[in-house]
Amino acid sequence: NGAYVGLADDASGIYYNPAGMARSLDSEVQATHAAWFQGVAMENLAAVFALGGEGKLGAALNVLTVPSIVRTDQIANDPSNPDNNYVTDGSFSPMNMAGTLAYARPVGGGVMLGGDLKLINESLDSASATGIGLGLGALWLSPIKDLRFGAAVDNLGPPMTLGGGTAGLPFIARLGGTGRILDGQCLVSVEGDLPVDDVPALAIALEYDIDDYFFPRVGWRIDNEFSPWSAGFG
Repeated sequence: NGAYVGLADDASGIYYNPAGMARSLDSEVQATHAAWFQGVAMENLAAVFALGGEGKLGAALNVLTVPSIVRTDQIANDPSNPDNNYVTDGSFSPMNMAGTLAYARPVGGGVMLGGDLKLINESLDSASATGIGLGLGALWLSPIKDLRFGAAVDNLGPPMTLGGGTAGLPFIARLGGTGRILDGQCLVSVEGDLPVDDVPALAIALEYDIDDYFFPRVGWRIDNEFSPWSAGFG
């Protein structure tokens, strides 16, 4: 449900808090495929590589694909017969792609710092745009067992121009923390998000450890996009 800025400790930290990569135990690779409605799909590949005592290096590739869309041209404006106002003119397939390089390392006092640089490309019909975005993150492992706090900003960079229009990158600032209760069996994670192009959001997540084998999860998030409740297990 998005309460991950203080919890990130693997390759997915590239997206939520790059400093969390420094907590990854070793090198790792993640790959996901998400099939959405109407054939829309998201492909993701992320990896973290250990550099010995020099921190961790991360890389990720995200690709959003959309099935072919019929191109139409307006040739008339007759409200009495709208079917004759348009003609088809081939098709096109929009695509968004982002490649990311990230680095993280401990700096002492339980503090870990990280950053990432992403190259973004968007295409829509005959128009395309390329941009760059910067992300920064910090993670603090407090002296209290299992209590840590994280902060991150993402998508710092110049606006992109596509088809004559200009739009800024979706900048977002995140702040949160995580800890354990009930003798360490229940993980609690809290995060607040402040996006530049949307309303602020608050997320709370719980995960319960049953015999180190089964992990039911429940989350609550308030913003203007998603249902407040989510649940799952692992």
